[in-house]
Amino acid sequence: HTWKTTDNSQHTQSPPNALIVSVSVFEAKNDWLFTPAIAMETGKAYKVSFYIKTNGQNEKLRVYMGNDATVEAMGETPVLDLGEFNHTQYQKKEAIITVPANSNYTIGFHAYSLRNSDNIYIDDFSLVELTEPDIAVENIISPKDIIYTGKHDITATIKNMGGTTLTALDIQYTIGESAPAIHNWTGSLAPGQTAEVTVASQIDMETEGELEIKVNALLTGDINPTDNTATKSINVYAPKKIPYTENFDGVTAPALPEVWSIEDYNGSSQWKTTIVAAKSAPNGLGIETNAARDDWAFTPMIRLEAGKNYNLQFFCRSRMNNQVENIRAYIGNA
Repeated sequence: HTWKTTDNSQHTQSPPNALIVSVSVFEAKNDWLFTPAIAMETGKAYKVSFYIKTNGQNEKLRVYMGNDATVEAMGETPVLDLGEFNHTQYQKKEAIITVPANSNYTIGFHAYSLRNSDNIYIDDFSLVELTEPDIAVENIISPKDIIYTGKHDITATIKNMGGTTLTALDIQYTIGESAPAIHNWTGSLAPGQTAEVTVASQIDMETEGELEIKVNALLTGDINPTDNTATKSINVYAPKKIPYTENFDGVTAPALPEVWSIEDYNGSSQWKTTIVAAKSAPNGLGIETNAARDDWAFTPMIRLEAGKNYNLQFFCRSRMNNQVENIRAYIGNA
C-alpha cells in the first residue's frame, strides 16, 4: 500500500480524482506523501487546507512541513495532528503556518494507522497566503456539561485563523434567555495561535435545568464569520442531600445513574453499570479489563457541613476469587 490517485467517483470530493492510501491488513501504515516545493516568506501567514475521509475504520494522520521532500527534512512537530479519526464523509481540515525564513517548503502527510486499518482519502488540497482578519471560537471549555448550582466562569478557546496578529477583540456571550453581554479582550494573538479567554467570571447559575451558553467573537472585516460562534448546552443540578444512597438499579446497564460520571485515563475499559455479580439485583457498578487500570467513577456532588461526621460505605468484590484488585476512595469539591 502507498499513496496514489483514484478515479473512483464514490471517493472524490471533486471529480475526477482523489488521493488514496490503501488498506493495511498485516502491518501498520507508515506512508508519506509530499507536495512539490512551495515558496513561502517569513512574516507572512499561510493556511493549509484539504478534505479527508476514511472507509469506515479508525485511521491516523499527521501533517508536517520541511525544506525537502524527505522524511528526514520534516520538522519534529506536526503542523496538524488528526490523531485517530473515522468519518466516511469528507471533512475539511485546516492549519495556519508561518516559516522561519524565505525559502521553498514541502508539506508532508504521514499516514500511521494501526494494522487492520482501511483506506484514507484526501482531495482538494490548497495552500494560500492569509491577508484578511479571521477569528474562530473553537469551543466553550467551561462550564462543564454537568454543573451544580452556584457561581461559574465562562471560558472559551479562540483561534486566529487570519493573516494578522490580533491585539483586541469584542467577545459577546449569552447565558440562556438573558441579554447578551460583551467581554473586551486584549492581548497578542498571532496567526494560527489559540488562547483560552474567560469572558465572564463567577456568574450565578442557581436555576436547575438545561441551559444554553453562546459565545460569539465580533471582528470587523472577518472573512469567515461562520466559525465565530460556539454554543454549549449544560445541565444544572442542585447538590444531593444527606442521606444519599445509590444501588444502580434505576438504569438499564451499562448506563450510569443521573449525574454520575467517569474518567478513563488509560484508554481501556470504563466504569459502567453491569448485571454481573451485583450485590442487589439487577445492577452494580463494575469495570472489566485485563489491562492495568487508571479509571475513576464520581458520585454526584453531595452537600456536607463542616464539624459533622459522616459514614461512607459501599460493598465491593472481585469477579474471581483468585484476582487481586486495588481500589481507593477519595473526596473532593469538583
